[in-house]
Amino acid sequence: MATITGNRISLSPREMPGRWYNVEADLPFRVPPMMSPSGYPITARELEPLFPRQIIEHELNAKSRTFKIPKEVREAYQQWRPTPMFRAATLERELDTPARLYYKVEGGSPSGSYESNTAIPQAFFTKQTGAEGIVTGGAGGVWISAIGHAAALFGLKGRVYSVRKPGTDHAWGDAFGRVWGVDVHASPSESTRVGKLQHDRQGPDSGSIATALAEAYEEATRDPEVKFAIPTLMDQDLTFMEGIEASVRCVARNFRTMLLWAAILTGCVVVGVMTFYIGLSLILPVLGHASWHAYEELVRFEPVEKLST
Repeated sequence: MATITGNRISLSPREMPGRWYNVEADLPFRVPPMMSPSGYPITARELEPLFPRQIIEHELNAKSRTFKIPKEVREAYQQWRPTPMFRAATLERELDTPARLYYKVEGGSPSGSYESNTAIPQAFFTKQTGAEGIVTGGAGGVWISAIGHAAALFGLKGRVYSVRKPGTDHAWGDAFGRVWGVDVHASPSESTRVGKLQHDRQGPDSGSIATALAEAYEEATRDPEVKFAIPTLMDQDLTFMEGIEASVRCVARNFRTMLLWAAILTGCVVVGVMTFYIGLSLILPVLGHASWHAYEELVRFEPVEKLST
């Protein structure tokens, strides 16, 4: 039973929840699906090289209200949880809102922030896959501490690509990496193709969180013994104009191949028309399937194509 003292709401360690709550299942509207770079809803197959199966199931499941928290994760959480929750009564009055506003205090975690809440299960599920390491990107010590602590708990090797400090060879948060035994690379680095490309074209001080995550992503896709981790999983809606732009870039960078494909499409359609459209019933499903998968592969590997130019 929760204890309420003034605006503070507390639970005892025995009352710590045993399941994660999926708020999406109770929303009165449908949340737009996670999108792949192609502009279409992403599939579990596309995420399998990057994330453990359980993470994918949690991320793509919009129907289940709760997910069981593994015993090992709960035991790790009990180092600092449950944490108190406070009602922001003063803020409610200042805003003159009928809504009830609450906030949590997560500063007691090993990393000093809420990010340990996601780092620990990501590391645990990574260990369950049999992988040897976990790789991520960031721009500071809090996430490095969170992933370093989580990796140490479950015997994983940790690597973080962190934004480079201007004018130096060091990354933000590299001291935290040394504390937790995490291998921290200043981003953009020269150990990945995407990092080397940006390093050479825009200079060593051109780093960003996006570049750091891209470097970690590249390492995870080429090394089957490593899984990818990020502080917040990425649901992102894309407009149809962004899809058109991606298509134009694909055609421009693969012009001869796309010209040949256009000729094949035209020839197949002509054959279908000459057979009084009977052939189209057989040809169009095959062409549609092939076109989509060709486009998906082109867009998915677009960063690699950039690096080879």
